[in-house]
Amino acid sequence: MKELLEHAMKYVHIKYVLLDRGFFSIEIIKVLESLKLKYIMPVPKNDRIKEIIKDNSNKKRYFLKYSMKRFSGKNHNPTLYYKNVLFHGFSYHDVS
Repeated sequence: MKELLEHAMKYVHIKYVLLDRGFFSIEIIKVLESLKLKYIMPVPKNDRIKEIIKDNSNKKRYFLKYSMKRFSGKNHNPTLYYKNVLFHGFSYHDVS
């Protein structure tokens, strides 16, 4: 992923990177942030996300830090944006 983005950045300005939920991982998010790229990607609706939604069901939208942990024990905390219309949970990073 990093090599692909670095190659593309030699030829075009990347305003945003749009990814599907299959890319939601610590490794991918760290690559995007290390390259100082803005990104948006859906968050997989796992048990932790369902609990966050339930705990915040009275809010129309909110931002929160979501702690991701891998088997290696490394943590990462991307910002999640949730809009309470069906389910639209997105991880995003805005370097501006």
